[in-house]
Amino acid sequence: KVGPQGDAETRRNAISSLVRLCETVGIGSSERKAEVKESPIVGLNKKQVAKIFDSLLTSLKDYNTDRRGDVGSWSRVAAMKGLV
Repeated sequence: KVGPQGDAETRRNAISSLVRLCETVGIGSSERKAEVKESPIVGLNKKQVAKIFDSLLTSLKDYNTDRRGDVGSWSRVAAMKGLV
């Protein structure tokens, strides 16, 4: 879960990393098995996907501001990119 940490860049980067993880590893092992036979990568299971999806949805509620303005929008944008 990406919580209310004070560092906007950390929250944004955490969301972006979760999105890249999903893109790289994939969801479920059966999809990847046919694609890459020798790959040791096992896709994300349903529980992991649910946690990631929950984190993305939680990030859509990030409306933190500081002297730079609406820094929560950085997390919201990263989450929206991951949800599409």
